[in-house]
Amino acid sequence: MTARRLTIATHGHCFDGLASAVTFTALYRALHAGETVEVKTRGFDYDGRGAGVAEADLDGDDNAILDFRYTKSPRLTWYFDHHATAFRTPGDRAAFEAGAPPNGFYEAEGTSCTRLIAETARARFGVDLPRDDDLVEWADRIDSARFDDVEEVVFRPAPALQLASYVERHGSSDVLTDLSARLLTGPLGALLEDPEIARRVAELRREKLAALDVQREVAGVDGEVVVCDLSARGPLTVEKFGLYALFPRARYTTQLFASEGRAKLSVGFNPWSGRPCDHHIGELLRPLGGGGHRVVGGAAFPSVDAGRAAMAELVRALNAPP
Repeated sequence: MTARRLTIATHGHCFDGLASAVTFTALYRALHAGETVEVKTRGFDYDGRGAGVAEADLDGDDNAILDFRYTKSPRLTWYFDHHATAFRTPGDRAAFEAGAPPNGFYEAEGTSCTRLIAETARARFGVDLPRDDDLVEWADRIDSARFDDVEEVVFRPAPALQLASYVERHGSSDVLTDLSARLLTGPLGALLEDPEIARRVAELRREKLAALDVQREVAGVDGEVVVCDLSARGPLTVEKFGLYALFPRARYTTQLFASEGRAKLSVGFNPWSGRPCDHHIGELLRPLGGGGHRVVGGAAFPSVDAGRAAMAELVRALNAPP
């Protein structure tokens, strides 16, 4: 029997991107019960050019884009996303609303793409995915930064949070394909029994805890925003929520990183600040070629100078009245 080829393009280096791939694969296989399905997963990252998935990367019999920018293509058969910056142009949005792809689902205020897929599976296709409930819940908590307290996320005792750290660093296409296949047949915690994954998770934990001292030294506060320019410190592995622990009353955080001449800006709202999020961070990052949600987002730039200029612009915007 000829196998049915499914290509999944998802958000790389992202736990929600991984969980979306797992959840969608379970849905797809349920809809094609009795057929052999071969799955290839490709990870894509946001960059300063605003690029999406190339049509050449949609090379399956069926092709899905999950948790990432929309690409208008006759090859695209499935689309799920919840980013405010999903559509690069009005024409893209119009094409999607006209029915391209035939199975397209978008929820701008959705807390995670994984939950959107799971809820759509039940409501639209009558497919219940009970074994994925734990994965769905953790993807939803992580992507919406819905944690009990800052210590939970900074020190990451839960297996899902440890796996999220691993995926954020090592979530290339090959890794996503491997982890997706393993999560379809086993629980989250079982992955941490893999000696190589466990070793790398422990290494990341040590690096992130050490980087807290660097963040404390470099960061300062401008109005309601923490400004942490790490671009001169070389490659660093930091806990992205670490600034919330160091500056618990600040409403927003910005961090700039540099590697091989390129820069990456990370922006977030501190849910433990005691104040509301008055700005949509993803929308503020859209003109810079980045994206994200209301409470978190990021963008990449071809140079450190461009990244610093964007960081200064974001700090002004976050300090301005909404």
